[in-house]
Formats: sequence, structure tokens, C-alpha cells
Amino acid sequence: MSRPRLIVVAAVASLSPAFASTASAGLIGALGPVAIAGVTTAGGAATTCNPVPGGRCAGAIGTYASLPGRNMRGIDLRGARLRHADLRGVDLRAARLQRADLRHADLRGARLHRAVFHGANLRHADLRGAVLKGAKFGRARVSPPAPKGARAQQVTYTGSTLAGANLAGANLGGARFADANLTGANLTSANLAWVLANRTRFDSISAAGANWFNSMVGNSSFRQANLRYDNLSGATFSAVDFAGADLSLAFVSGTTFEGSTCAAPLPSTATGWGALPQPTRC
Repeated sequence: MSRPRLIVVAAVASLSPAFASTASAGLIGALGPVAIAGVTTAGGAATTCNPVPGGRCAGAIGTYASLPGRNMRGIDLRGARLRHADLRGVDLRAARLQRADLRHADLRGARLHRAVFHGANLRHADLRGAVLKGAKFGRARVSPPAPKGARAQQVTYTGSTLAGANLAGANLGGARFADANLTGANLTSANLAWVLANRTRFDSISAAGANWFNSMVGNSSFRQANLRYDNLSGATFSAVDFAGADLSLAFVSGTTFEGSTCAAPLPSTATGWGALPQPTRC
């Protein structure tokens, strides 16, 4: 059986007269700068989907679609199946991607500001260099090699699963985590300044050299986490479980550990290098 795919017609102006006539008869439908033919909706009816700003492509099947650099700002791709799609450099700002299947999709350099990914599947999607500012990932599933090197400031991850995600070097400044699972994620040298996290699992993360400046983390766990050499200055950890975590050589300045647990005693407030017992292994 052949793979379902979107067929990209490069430009209407280049179509032969015969093909253009067929298109006007309904094969492609409304002609725009680019049209995609043969798209099937979730209901099974043949339809036309134009990958243009504000386009309506909910439920589209586009496995292995090739749309690099396309401007699809504000497009409706709810429930779309875009596995292995080439979406490098696309503009998906404010796009609706709830429940979309983006497994193995190539989103390198994509502009995803304020895009909504609630319930989307981004396992093994490549988000290197993507801009995710203000995007929402409620109950989305992300796994390696997702967003290593991504610029993901102020992203909301509510109920999201990022277990094992490769976030090394990612800029997650100002991100919001609630009921999220980052167990085993690679956060080495990641920027987590001004992060707000509640009821989130950071268990077994590799986060050596990460920056947690002025972050606020509550009712969460860092069991067996590697936090060596991390910048914890100004951060507040309230009712956090650090059992088995390694905080050796972490920098603390005005850091608060109120109600947090560790085999070694953690002061309610710590300041300066060496303010924590060295090495500190909870």
C-alpha cells in the first residue's frame, strides 16, 4: 500500500492548461499560490487543503509532506497527521495543532510562537533552532531529539510529557511547568531562569551546569537528579523532594529550600559558594 501524502503543486502559474482545467474542475479546488491535492480528512472525504495563513486543514493526512519555508501562520491543523513531514523553517505562529501527529517531523528553524500543541504527539520531532515563545504544550508528548538548542522562552507545559527529551542547551527561560513529567530529560547547560514549576517531576534529569536563576519550583521532585555546578541563585524550592540528587558545587545566593527534603540538611536559605555541604548528595 502506498503511503498517504500531500502532493505539493509548486506554483499555479506553472501548471499546463490541461492540468489547470482539471484543477478548476475540483481536483485541487480553490487555487492559491500553492495548493495541496488529495488530502483526506479524518472523516474520509476527499477535500482540498491550502497551506496558507489561516488555512483550514483540520484532520488532514500529510505523512511525508514537503512544505519547507511555507507561511502557514494561524493555520488550523487540529488532528492533522504529519508524520515525517518536512516543515523546516515554516511559519506556524498562532497555529492550532491540537492532537496533531508530528512524530519524526522536521521542524528545524520553525517559527512556532504562540502555537497550540495540546495533546499533540511530537515524539522524535526535530525542533532544533525552532522558536517556541509563548507556545502551549498541554499534555503533549515530546521525546528525543526534541528541542535541543530550541528557543523556548515562556512556553507553557501543562500536563506535558517530556520524559527523556534532549533539551541540552535549550533556552527555556520563563517556561511554565504544571503536572509535567521530565523524568530522565537532558537539561545540561539549559537556561531555566525565571521558570515556574508546580507538581512536576524532574527525577533523574541530567542538568549539570543549568541556570535556574530566580526560578520558583514547588511540590515537585528532583529524585536522583544531577544538578552539579548549577546556578541556583535567587531560586525558591518549596516542598521539593531532592532524594538522591547531586547538588555538589551548585552556586547558591539567596536560594530558598523551605520545606524541601534531602538526606543532608538543606538550609531554609543559602547564600554563596560552599553554602551547601560539599559534596551535597541527597
